[in-house]
Amino acid sequence: MTDATATDATATDGTATDATEIDDTMTETNIDTETSEASTDDFRIRTNLYRAALGLFVLLAVVAVVQLYASVNASIATFVAEEYRPLFRAAFNLVVLLVSGIGISLTVRELSGE
Repeated sequence: MTDATATDATATDGTATDATEIDDTMTETNIDTETSEASTDDFRIRTNLYRAALGLFVLLAVVAVVQLYASVNASIATFVAEEYRPLFRAAFNLVVLLVSGIGISLTVRELSGE
């Protein structure tokens, strides 16, 4: 009986050790999961802040471009003879159109992953 009792004790010790190892593994997994969830939340917050900042900067850029466009047209009206104004305005509008086309093309390429 002594041998059987020793075997039972070993089995119980082995099972207890296995249960302890499982608990330790579960605890580590829970900590890793919580850490990754916190990291994901931080990433989402940071991403949203960057998007908000980007929106604000785009709004400021649009206002600046509209004011620049109006100022250039006023400068053309002031410094260019009346008969050449339509030509200068057309050239300026063409430059604005080309710059806008390049910007749109680069943005579409970046968004499509090419």
